[in-house]
Amino acid sequence: LPLLQFDLAASRRLLGDEDIDTLVSLANLGLCHLFREEHEQALELMTEDLAAARRVLGPEHPHTRVCMCNLGGLYTNMGRFDEAQQVLDELRAASERSHGRVLSRPQQLALHSALGLLYMAKGDCERALPLLQTCLLGREKTLGVAHPTSHITAGSLGHCLSLMGEHDEATELLERAAAGLQAAGVLESHFWLCRFKKELEQKVPGAALPAVAAASTAAREVVPARASARQRKRKLD
Repeated sequence: LPLLQFDLAASRRLLGDEDIDTLVSLANLGLCHLFREEHEQALELMTEDLAAARRVLGPEHPHTRVCMCNLGGLYTNMGRFDEAQQVLDELRAASERSHGRVLSRPQQLALHSALGLLYMAKGDCERALPLLQTCLLGREKTLGVAHPTSHITAGSLGHCLSLMGEHDEATELLERAAAGLQAAGVLESHFWLCRFKKELEQKVPGAALPAVAAASTAAREVVPARASARQRKRKLD
């Protein structure tokens, strides 16, 4: 977080508020706050980023589309489903009008993921499921099965299947996601997997998710240590 804050401040000072590098810095810092569940800070940065991108780069620019997808995801996390639907529907309509030319393949998959997570949050898992399945297949093909983003998508699909009562398949996906993220060293992502694990265990008492449990233990040990190391480094700098 401090490095991203420094990067944004430096970009504003050296390049100005409307330079593309400044807008990318805004997006990165906004996503960092989103991952930390600091939603109000994320919202302030993401709305500024999208407004500037529309004004400076235009509605068809790739960065503008990324901003819309990010903001839609944030609104979903905040429970502001109508606003999330509006932003994501606008992005989907633009893609359909251009027969997919507006969005690159990774952006199309990000849109599928954002819409799937929105429908799942609204309790409409039947609509969420095919979107998340398509997203997982696409990300495994374009990024690779071992990529952290593929593992995160597998965890989201597992959560959806759990909500639909498909507990065996959900357990398999959550276990795979946890093992993959731990192997990749992306331990910060395990906290939301633990939430999914608790929900599944409530529905299926005695459900065994050893990989999620092991990754959770590692995350509790490693993530605070990493934060402490970063703080010590900043003091030395």
